[in-house]
Amino acid sequence: METIESRSRPTYRRNDRAPNPTKRTGARGFANSASVTSSSPALPLFLWREHAIPGTEVKYLRTEKEVNVALKSMKGPFGFDLEWKPSFVRGMPEAPIALLQLAQPDQILLIQLTAMKNFPSRLRDVLEDYEVVKAGVGIGGDAKKLWRDYGVSLLGAVELSKLARVADPPRWATTKTSELIGLARLVEIYRSHQMLKTKKVKLSNWEQPLDPKQIEYAASDALAGAIIYQHLLDLDPGAHPRDYTFNYIAGRGEPYVRPQAVSLQTGVAIVSPNP
Repeated sequence: METIESRSRPTYRRNDRAPNPTKRTGARGFANSASVTSSSPALPLFLWREHAIPGTEVKYLRTEKEVNVALKSMKGPFGFDLEWKPSFVRGMPEAPIALLQLAQPDQILLIQLTAMKNFPSRLRDVLEDYEVVKAGVGIGGDAKKLWRDYGVSLLGAVELSKLARVADPPRWATTKTSELIGLARLVEIYRSHQMLKTKKVKLSNWEQPLDPKQIEYAASDALAGAIIYQHLLDLDPGAHPRDYTFNYIAGRGEPYVRPQAVSLQTGVAIVSPNP
């Protein structure tokens, strides 16, 4: 396990705003045309060390035991993201998820799944717990891939695009509700920073031991999701989770409800009538 600790103090201001946002694409390739995007102005980069609370740790984990131990002390809510090795050959199947990122204000986990023989049991428990928030952009697509690659469901999944429209409706009134609002745009609007998006890192091999640039990129993405989630909740503390949260059972999206019983392997849920 490799651990990196931040001793810097946060530099962001709670009510920061910025124009002309861009779209987050991660390691998935180029931006989807069905997303809200724009060109980024000359804003400072969003780097996890500058936005984490003092003492925040980044843990790069490559064994099941390390993951299970690390998650014992973490309760979320989490910023959530995935990375995988890109394919440059037409017709080749998509590579499996290589890296899963979970971030909360005082700790960031970079979990390299392709280095492990089995999927960590505690990680499965966290991902399949509807009471533990996992927040990201395009999280429905991530949930489907998580199921295809590892047979793991994703419950308590917050789509930050939907939360932004619920918490700050005037700002997004002219955008299509079906469009994703990229994480990069949310960071520009609400934090006056731009995400670290270099093609070389984005399209790098996430299955090999991570280098410092990959760690910086992945940790910053995950922490940004956690920070934006909390910021949007602060804008509208009364926002109801059912308006922006989903349970992806066996890769299929279901309304956010409190299940009495869920068969996560078959996707059959018995739900309470009251959310």
